[in-house]
Amino acid sequence: MEPYEVIIQFFQSGGPFMYPIAAVLALGLAIALERWLVLGTARIANRRAFDAAMTRLRERDYQAVIAAGKDSRVPMSRIVAAGIARFTGSRRRDDIESAMEEGVMEALPRLEKRTAYLATLANVATLLGLLGTIVGLIAAFTAVASAEPAEKASMLSGSISVAMNTTAFGLISAIPLLLLHAVLQTRTTELVDSFEMASVKVLNTLSDLDVLPTRGRATDSEPDVRRIRQRRDSEAELDITAFMNLMIVLVPILLLGMVFTRITVVEVSLPPAAALATAPDEHKQVEVVIRADGLRVDFPRGVALKRIPLTDQGEYDFELLSLVLQEVKRQLLEQGIERRNITLLPEKDIDYQTIVAAMDTVRSFRTLVAASVVDAALFPEIAFGDAPAAPGEAG
Repeated sequence: MEPYEVIIQFFQSGGPFMYPIAAVLALGLAIALERWLVLGTARIANRRAFDAAMTRLRERDYQAVIAAGKDSRVPMSRIVAAGIARFTGSRRRDDIESAMEEGVMEALPRLEKRTAYLATLANVATLLGLLGTIVGLIAAFTAVASAEPAEKASMLSGSISVAMNTTAFGLISAIPLLLLHAVLQTRTTELVDSFEMASVKVLNTLSDLDVLPTRGRATDSEPDVRRIRQRRDSEAELDITAFMNLMIVLVPILLLGMVFTRITVVEVSLPPAAALATAPDEHKQVEVVIRADGLRVDFPRGVALKRIPLTDQGEYDFELLSLVLQEVKRQLLEQGIERRNITLLPEKDIDYQTIVAAMDTVRSFRTLVAASVVDAALFPEIAFGDAPAAPGEAG
């Protein structure tokens, strides 16, 4: 199958929540592309504007610097022009720094515009994936409650597939958006650092031209340039608490699906109720015959109901035995017959560990109750006897 077909199949099988997640991803990528182009253009334009301003500044052409800043939309030109405009009216370093700081504060919103949306969209994609997962689990519960036993496994697995696809797509969308947010935030920080660097160079150039008074000894310990802004960089975080809560719910659901999957392959047909009504009570006994070549479930007494051969590894299939007995008990209850006792009939050569394993299997089974795996009673009252002679053996 081609990669394109795999992607289309993955998207279609995820359910309706794949579309809003895709829209969030597309919106985030559009914002990231626009911000990348804006910041890249601003970086080049700021470098050119700074070089031009420094050239005029060394030539003492202050009015040309101011005029270029007024006619330009490049932040660097406006910041340097603001400092030089204040310099022409006041020779105090603090006043010049304040003027350039004001220019930086005006430029910051345009540089940081929409970048923070990427972190928000990443979390929205995650939550949409979670919502799609919850909807899939609701469908799974509905399928389990209303479907026929033979259909439960397929309906449950289909609903869980929808849930898992939306979860995966939500994370697939969120991770690149968070990475893009980090990259764009770094580029924005670099631009702000360049503004700070430009302020320092402007003040140093004016000092070199002997047009700016130097600091006295009393102020030598003061910083040459105040920080243009207090850094408020915050790392974008992906909130996975909801997903952790989801896993607590999802694990029992997956276990439940495993049980239903095995039940669908167990076929047990008890005698009809009318036939059992005429049979003596002592014959209405569930028996498990343990032979060297496998297991056999009898009901009524001596009537073979289900043969369970050894596994490919040559071991007894006690898991299948448990499923068969669960189905027997269910059908007995449907016929109004309550049975708690069972008889184990091992051959003489059966080892002790096998008998103990059979006892544990017929006594109880693992099931889900209120989203918890518990031991449910099967046939807790166990009796023993000798296995009947196999066909062909002397009685």
